Amino acid sequence: MHIYLIADAASMQLTERLVVYLKPFFAPEVQFHIRPYEGESKSFWTWDALFAVGQQEKSSSLLPIGEHYFIFLVDGANEYNWFGAANPDASTIAFLQTSNWEDLGYKDTLYPIAYHLMALVTAMKFYGNDLTEDIFHEVSRGCMFDFTEFKEEVRYKLQAAQICPDCLSKMALQASDRLGAMDYIQRLFSLLRSVKEQLFSIDLHQYFGKLDYQLEIQEDTSLVLMVDNRSIELPISNGREKALFILLLRHEQGLSYKDFEKDMILREYLTIYFTYFVQQGSYTMLLNQAKEQIKARIFRKHLEPLVSRIRKKLQGCLVAYPEVLNALSIQYKEGALVVPMKRVKVVNRLGRSGLAS
Repeated sequence: MHIYLIADAASMQLTERLVVYLKPFFAPEVQFHIRPYEGESKSFWTWDALFAVGQQEKSSSLLPIGEHYFIFLVDGANEYNWFGAANPDASTIAFLQTSNWEDLGYKDTLYPIAYHLMALVTAMKFYGNDLTEDIFHEVSRGCMFDFTEFKEEVRYKLQAAQICPDCLSKMALQASDRLGAMDYIQRLFSLLRSVKEQLFSIDLHQYFGKLDYQLEIQEDTSLVLMVDNRSIELPISNGREKALFILLLRHEQGLSYKDFEKDMILREYLTIYFTYFVQQGSYTMLLNQAKEQIKARIFRKHLEPLVSRIRKKLQGCLVAYPEVLNALSIQYKEGALVVPMKRVKVVNRLGRSGLAS
């Protein structure tokens, strides 16, 4: 399944953030592709013009076998003042407005936009041949397919993070691939819950106070988190996972994937890995192998799964401590992989080969 996000200039940065946020929920079954819109920017669009952008991208693309959906992410307003819609005459084409979401009262519009983007994709995926049929609920019931004419209804839908039984029954009837549909919907529910958590999380620190915590990198590379005198060993695996995490802890401003192509950063990463986790073999051979992967432009593909696995392991381990999870989870900020934890809270006991903080 392929989702093509056609972004105008004003929406491009948001679109890049959307892909970073959505990809862990749906990869590898769903692939996201960003396409820049190179036409004329407008402050006001007709729906026909909006749908034409997606249709043009579809017509000019060489598409592999599979499902393909084209969504135009656009800053300008539209004739019916909707935040988004799918084309009833072309069931794989849609648009989504990226402006004015702040009017709903959310500081970061990424999350409601991500929700509604995947709602559009889901509508096209399961109701593609019946988009002219009224599939939305005029009276809100806390379902992803609520019409939500008013701001309070949008909040209700986002906070519910659900698809109602009636809609699930219809989707099951429409699904030609039962296992594939179930897998997609489970991933979708994970996204809906994440959006809810981001927008409506309860800060227990308002009631119980701030937690005192610090992270110790011990001499054997164990990562031990102390939270109010409780010891928690982070379940990050020895090897490349832990080497990458330790490296990011050393670079408070973060590292981009491009930085790993620099000789100094590459050597630093491989030195940690080789020194602490490799029992046999040659450092020179390891370095040459990495350089060949960089030359072949596949080195990043070896790093991305590490980042994803680290995030998932920390999520499972620190779910009860959202403040600590946010500080330790690898985040993508301004093109760099960043561990936000303040370094005064990190105690590095490795102290070898220039690895001490």
